[in-house]
Amino acid sequence: MQQPPFPPQPRGHLPFGAVPSSLGQRGRKRRRVRLPPREETTLVCLIKSLVGTRVVVELRNDVLLKGRLDDVDDFMNMTLSEATLQTAQGYKTQYESMYVKGRNVRIVHMPKSLDPAQAIESYRRKLIRARLEAQAERARSLGSARREAKGMGEGGGSGGSGSGGSEGGEEDEEWAEGEGEESDEGPGGELEGLW
Repeated sequence: MQQPPFPPQPRGHLPFGAVPSSLGQRGRKRRRVRLPPREETTLVCLIKSLVGTRVVVELRNDVLLKGRLDDVDDFMNMTLSEATLQTAQGYKTQYESMYVKGRNVRIVHMPKSLDPAQAIESYRRKLIRARLEAQAERARSLGSARREAKGMGEGGGSGGSGSGGSEGGEEDEEWAEGEGEESDEGPGGELEGLW
């Protein structure tokens, strides 16, 4: 019977010099770098900044499309309205709206007056603003849901003083501090007339 090249090792032990994939050099845990979304790092954001303007799109089969750009996604699929399709032979056809797959697009002709750097930057600002508004809205809705749950748990006789099933003890203390007086305003005083 042949002996293994290395002596048997306890389970879970790595051979000398091996590093688990989740650990970097010297056994420290690696941080995952969060990359920006694809729509911000590719030139599709330049085309997305053209939404609402008239563009000329050249397809791979030598067809020209002229129309107003209504929508573009991350894969460069486009929706054009008031579109004119012109074939290589010169035939023209009008369409009220048209959907173009991104894999068929060869070139999107930009307007001469467009400054690409400024268009990309304004589009990125608009994305960031929309993302922040969505986060603020989410925080407001979560905050109101927590407040409603707190009000129901304490007023419903289910647990007495602050044991309404909440995980955060600090929030219980905050609500308990504001409830010393009886009023028609409810917890926190911001829901006047609803209590």
